[in-house]
This record gives sequence, C-alpha cells and structure tokens, in this order.
Amino acid sequence: MTARMQPIDPISPRSIDNVVATTENAFAHLSPPRIIEGIVRAVHTLRTNVQGDATALLCKSTGLTEPMIEWALQTSCDAFSEHALWEIRQRAYEPISQGSHGMADPIATPPATCTVVVLSANVFTACLPALLIPLALGSTVIAKASSRDDALPRLLRAALTQVDPDLGRAFAVVTFVGGEEELERALFRHATTVVAYGSDHTLECIQERLSALPNEAHPPNQSPPSRPKFVPHGHGFGVIYIPAASLPNERAARDVAQSVALDIAAYDQRGCLSPHAAWVEEGGGVSPRRFAELLATESLPEIARTLPRGPLPLTSGAQQLQWRAVAQARGELFEGDGYSVEYASDRPFRLSPGYRNVAVHSVRNAEEAASIFESFGRFLKCLGIAGSHQTVPPLPGHPFRTAVGTMQTPPLDR
Repeated sequence: MTARMQPIDPISPRSIDNVVATTENAFAHLSPPRIIEGIVRAVHTLRTNVQGDATALLCKSTGLTEPMIEWALQTSCDAFSEHALWEIRQRAYEPISQGSHGMADPIATPPATCTVVVLSANVFTACLPALLIPLALGSTVIAKASSRDDALPRLLRAALTQVDPDLGRAFAVVTFVGGEEELERALFRHATTVVAYGSDHTLECIQERLSALPNEAHPPNQSPPSRPKFVPHGHGFGVIYIPAASLPNERAARDVAQSVALDIAAYDQRGCLSPHAAWVEEGGGVSPRRFAELLATESLPEIARTLPRGPLPLTSGAQQLQWRAVAQARGELFEGDGYSVEYASDRPFRLSPGYRNVAVHSVRNAEEAASIFESFGRFLKCLGIAGSHQTVPPLPGHPFRTAVGTMQTPPLDR
C-alpha cells in the first residue's frame, strides 16, 4: 500500500471543484452504523498496511524514526473504537430513538455538510481524529494536507476506499502550499466548516480569507453565501507538575521519570501537547534537582533505546545549541546523546527548541505552580500531572489535563 495510489492532477481551482464534486451525495447509501464500522475497519487496515515502503515514506515525510512511527500509529489507531465514535456522535446530535448499540441512536441523516481540515506537519497522526470525527458525524471531509507531509492523509483515504468505496468517496485530499489565495478561496467556498491547524499567522490568514468569502460576486436575486464556521487550533505547548507526594522515594521518582520521559520523547517533542518543562514541588523524598538528574541519566537514555530520536534539522540544531548554552550559564545542564535536561531551579521559564530538550524547575506548592501556568494563557495546551489531576487549581483556558505518560495519547474528542 502506497500513499499515492495514482498520479495526482495539478492543483487548480477547477481541479479542487472536481475533487469536491466527487464527494457530493457520498452519504446517500451510508447509514450511521455503516459509517462507524467502516471508519474502525479503515483504521485497522491503515495500521496493518503501513509497513515496508509505506513506513519508509512516513519516516521520510515526518523526520521520525521507524520505531516512533510504529508507536505513534499504534497508540493513535487504538483510540478508534465503535464505542468511542458512537459516544462522540451521540453528543453531537439529539437522539431520537434507541439503537441496537445499547444507546440512543443519533439522527440518521444529518444536514449535508462539508468539512475542510487544514493540516500542519508537526504531529503526523494528529490528522486522524481531525479527519475521521467529522466523517463519523456524517460530513464529507476535504483534507488540505501540508505540502511538507501529505503521506498519512493519502494512506488513510486509500484505507477508507479499500474497506468501503462509498465511504472513501466522502473523503478527499488536496495538497498545495499554504497561502495560495486563489486555491484556498476555491477550497473554502465549498465548506460549511473549516478546521485549521497552524501558527497564529496561518490562522489569521485563513480567517481573513473566510471573512472575504460572502463579499464575492453572487447572482443579484440570491442571498450571499453564508460564511463557513471557523475552528482554529493554534500552536502551543505542554508543561508538567510533579507534587511532592508523588516522590516519596527514589523508586517512585524513577517511575514518574519514566512517564515524563515518554511524554518528552513522543513525536520528538514537536507537538502542541509536548512538555517543555516540569515543575517539581519541594519537600518530597526526592529533590527537584535529583529528579532532573534521574530524568537525564536514566529515563531519557532508556526511552532513546526503544524510541530513538529522528535526525535533527539544521535550524533546530542551531536553536538547541543556543538553548543549551543559556542553560549552562544560568543553572545546570545534563546532556546526553540526543537529549538534555536543564535544572533551572526557580529561574524563569524558557520555551525549549524541542527535540528532547527540557527544563526542570522547583516550586513551593500547587498554588505557586498554578500562578506560573496561568501566565502562559492560551498557549498552554496540556498539563501533565503526577498523581491526582485535582492537585492544581483550575486554569484559564482549561488546558487538557492528564496523567504523566499520557500527554501524547489524548482521547479522540479532547
């Protein structure tokens, strides 16, 4: 199975119109149970068929190693179950009858919609829920893939077509460089919803493009087309809080450090959920500095043996050198082959360059930690906590909270 089963026509506004036209009426013969079952089977097919040339293609397109590709696909695909998708669909539509699945069956034929999903390239499996949840809700889906990496969306389309050709017709992929005004306008004018992932600048440009759509020429006897609903997902980062109670001794600290190392290593610390720093509460059986040392000398080297880091891009290499130099100047730096840990004590937070560079800070209590985290505002996307999620008071923006070790494997509907 290869990502590109047949040559792709040159992209033009007309070709985009043709792609969208192929998805029209795709749900005419698809019942909700068939859609859900087809998605689950397609995800299983995708997971099974990504091997050999397809794995090599993903390694090249993502810059991740083969073990990381395999881990990412397994953990991402395992999240897709009929039960999880039915729950998501139930919450989206008002139930009208009791279905055979032991729960209320949502509306059988929702209004015809088209969801355009603009993807980024930092976490390659993030496209799976972004693309498949709208499909599960009965919307046709057009993936606008990153020009740097469209391998997995095309592999996904091939899997959907393989298990159910009708379902495959409801899903399409287009690839072009972001910012192409004519192409984006041609794509967005078909959408009822545009879901976009990217930098603040990218999202602002898309918002401007969508705002201009109703002003385009239309027949005088018709109302202007309604604007698509816009759902932006900007860049951000994750952090970790480790209360003293979770570090009663070195054995417990090693367990926590192993979980933290997995969160750091996953996707080579390139996602918006990836942790860039950990705040360790003082007063436990293991000090914050000792925790940083355990993380650097034991846990990160161990995870590197099973999930090795991918090649370091030149631009990231320069950022890493600068970040580590500052770390040495203002505190302590533990360096290893492909990773580093700064023990920054109570120094101000610095965003790391990713690629398994992380800081460990000390903090007096949960209230002080919450005050620090609150200052990150909307950019804080994920808070990993060792122990109870209730340890840290509520934060503005309600970042995703989860146990350390699971920051990169969120539920489908987070």
